[in-house]
Amino acid sequence: MTVFSKLINRTPFLSSCRIQHLYSTIFFSTDRSAADNEILAYYQKSIKEKQQQLHKHVQGSFKRRQTQAELSNLREAMITSEQKKQSQIIELAPSRISLEIMSSGTCNMEPCLLLRTLTRGYLINCPESTSRMLPYTSLRPNSINDILITSPNIRRIGGISGFMLSQEHGVAPTRIHGPKFVRAYLEFLRPFADAELGEVKYPGTVIEQSWDSGSYKDAAFTINYIPMQHFEPGADAFKPVKNLDERESVAYLIETNPCLRSIDMFKVLKHKVPKGPLIGKLKAGESILLPDGRMITPEDVYMDDEDPSQLKDSKVLIIDAVTMPQLNRFMASPTMQPYFNGSKKLDYIVHLTKPEIFDSELYQSFSSKFDISKTTQIIANGTGAPDPHLESVYRLQAGHSLIDKNFFPSLWPNFEGIINGESSKVIDKKGRIFARPLQRYKQM
Repeated sequence: MTVFSKLINRTPFLSSCRIQHLYSTIFFSTDRSAADNEILAYYQKSIKEKQQQLHKHVQGSFKRRQTQAELSNLREAMITSEQKKQSQIIELAPSRISLEIMSSGTCNMEPCLLLRTLTRGYLINCPESTSRMLPYTSLRPNSINDILITSPNIRRIGGISGFMLSQEHGVAPTRIHGPKFVRAYLEFLRPFADAELGEVKYPGTVIEQSWDSGSYKDAAFTINYIPMQHFEPGADAFKPVKNLDERESVAYLIETNPCLRSIDMFKVLKHKVPKGPLIGKLKAGESILLPDGRMITPEDVYMDDEDPSQLKDSKVLIIDAVTMPQLNRFMASPTMQPYFNGSKKLDYIVHLTKPEIFDSELYQSFSSKFDISKTTQIIANGTGAPDPHLESVYRLQAGHSLIDKNFFPSLWPNFEGIINGESSKVIDKKGRIFARPLQRYKQM
């Protein structure tokens, strides 16, 4: 059964004129992409109208249940249409990737990072206020389908439930990478976050991508997991620990896949390549045969000023050791030995490790193994000068303080509406950079 036959059978409120127009758009339009976009726009408009109608009906009434059923059918049809459209898109290695700091942990929000391509984002930890901070990155929640968790601690995962509630229907499943039990935490919260007055509000699903499932690879990254279990030499090496985050944490060695060369659209027009999948094949490095019999190779349309030798992969290490035994396991990891002995090179190290462990002699010895001129080291563990970066929380607290200043005291640090615009890097004695919110490091 097609999407539209299902839509006609299950949504009686659609007018016959509108259905006829949609059919003519599908079967007689010369621009299939424009037709798909029009259909999706119509779905979105209809869903919005039905949501407005839903609030006008009394809870539990027949009209409300009927509207809920129609709304569910519309969403199902829109999801099917979006998935069909997404399946036609060839996933290519992105030409631009950046590392961004959403929070350094010094103020308002626990440490959180964002690996970003032109169309997608990969969150490193998802603390409280992630959904509030995300609009500053210009990324929609539906554009983030991978969350890498370093430790199963509420300071690292407290915002996942709120983040998933901010996603819209039709979003692809969200992969939670790293320690186990994070999905169990979400399932525990689901009954509380999933329904309000009987209405389902949790649009996304979760896939647990645990560290013991092997490396994960997509078009942009190869993500290698470095487990850091709590291990102490001696007879009681595997004795249980009180806190889950002390039992198991995960470091990430993230390798960017070599990106493809950029296409010069002027050359594409010059060779009269038609719009559509043929351009996608050229981007993917495939030669194409045009309808007039000409063979076009990718080299015919690549940018002239781009050096192929510079399109190399980068390697980023994210480490968040919670205890000294975890750090010992990390230092003994076979994955890290080639980097310790210098046979392989790291481009970035991001330190999320808390100050008590970070300041230890062993950790400083690990950090000193890497030449600061070749490896950029970023500290985002809550140390450094406080940087207010969520103005809204101060505005809300100021309003609440009008009710009772003692019950709603001023937040720390004091914020008077002006954020320091100084962009110079703050560097410690060893040349490591103290991260600041909304910093973006050069494209990798």
